[in-house]
Amino acid sequence: MALSYAIYDVFTDRQLEGNPLAVVFGADWLEDGAMQAIAQEFNLSETVFIRRPGGAAHTAKLRIFTPSQELPFAGHPTVGAAVAIAEAQHGAIEEGIDLVQVLEEKVGPVRCAVRLKAGQASFAEFDLPRKSVRLDARFDRQAIADALSLKLSQIGFENHVPSFWSAGAPFVMVPVHDVAAASSIEFDSLRWEQLTPMAEGRLAAAYVYCRGGVNHT
Repeated sequence: MALSYAIYDVFTDRQLEGNPLAVVFGADWLEDGAMQAIAQEFNLSETVFIRRPGGAAHTAKLRIFTPSQELPFAGHPTVGAAVAIAEAQHGAIEEGIDLVQVLEEKVGPVRCAVRLKAGQASFAEFDLPRKSVRLDARFDRQAIADALSLKLSQIGFENHVPSFWSAGAPFVMVPVHDVAAASSIEFDSLRWEQLTPMAEGRLAAAYVYCRGGVNHT
């Protein structure tokens, strides 16, 4: 059976910029392995599959895959899917339309507000389905430094130390000394897998941050 899909550039109003996303429509009959294989074929950071909702008041059910695994929730697939569904439903418009969707994701129902604009890029935003909570974990800072190819002295700043959080997708928050440290990271996935904790059935990813930024205003 043929499937229709679209490629969206999220977080931008210009083509070939922003964060690309593959959106696959009518994916109800696809099994997990097939969705994973399709996501691998697209080889984008995420591919979202649109399915019929389980709740009568909901708009659609989303399954979100990276090239290597399924995610219970992710921001740019939620935004892109909300816009894609609205544009598919309404087609070309002569006047702007504001609407609300509820998208079913593994983390829970996600309420989205969508604005379609005639002749302009559409807009969407969502309410967080869950607040982040801090989980118990202890970290070997040297092991974290080794996994990121950094010096021990580059891990942490002021009172910021590595910590473990989840709002459906678990992350180890890793503060690094400055932008130079962040830009010099060479990630060793095998070392990371040996040190990172597990929550909600998956190993935690690394979320690296620092003070300052590039073109920060």
